[in-house]
Amino acid sequence: MAKSKKNSKRKKKGSGSFLGTGILAVFRGAVKVFPLFMVAGVFSGLFLGVRHCLYADPFLSVKEIAVEPAPALSVGRRQDLDTQLLGRNILKVDLEKIARQLERSPEIQKAKVHRLMPSTLKVEVVTRKPAAFIQFSPAGTYGAVSEDGMILNTVKGRDNSLVLIEAYALGLKEPQLGYQIRSAGFDETMKFLNAFWEHPLSKREVLTRVSLDGHGQVFIMLGAGPDIRLGRRASTRIPTLEKIMYLLEGGDRDKIQYIDVQFDNVIVKRKKS
Repeated sequence: MAKSKKNSKRKKKGSGSFLGTGILAVFRGAVKVFPLFMVAGVFSGLFLGVRHCLYADPFLSVKEIAVEPAPALSVGRRQDLDTQLLGRNILKVDLEKIARQLERSPEIQKAKVHRLMPSTLKVEVVTRKPAAFIQFSPAGTYGAVSEDGMILNTVKGRDNSLVLIEAYALGLKEPQLGYQIRSAGFDETMKFLNAFWEHPLSKREVLTRVSLDGHGQVFIMLGAGPDIRLGRRASTRIPTLEKIMYLLEGGDRDKIQYIDVQFDNVIVKRKKS
């Protein structure tokens, strides 16, 4: 009985690899009769012939491009894709090249292209969104900037829908569309903003000013002031901010010049009377 089960397992395993075993057997038999280079040439010719047939097959031409999410690409960008890819053989499309082309657009953070055989290309897109306005000089234009520092748009005037980051010491004159800010201080500023919006403190005080110096130190103002120095690890100083709220909610708020919370020992600098 045990022998019968063993034989059945062998048959089951052999049936799954029958095609591969057959091709290998043909190749070995051909090598015994003909020189190796001739056999290799024949098999190469067969491969090229099959590939040519697949490339010429109209059934494999691109008939649809599915974008997810659909609004991620502008009308013009979508038309460019249609012109470039519709009607082409789906096997000839360089998926990584198409993804790289899409990622050249400032608003596209990540793109991935898949084949859905026989005739559909699926494009998955992760877009950037404005997270703040940034200004590089007091009288300069404003740039709508994403969390990863990409300038998505430039405007001369701004509304209050996004917080303004004053970055006058970064050595940049004007925001340029498609320029990506690479600064540890900017990254820390965005971490702080995300943490602040999620904290109950943001319901008690309005964030009226955010600034960044050339050394990566972050400064903020809540309400009418005073200035608060957060330092280089701004995102970690929110618990300390919460502890000093009594200073801002008291009657002596307007007598304070600045508060430094970047160290464990809070410094309160009062105005000279």
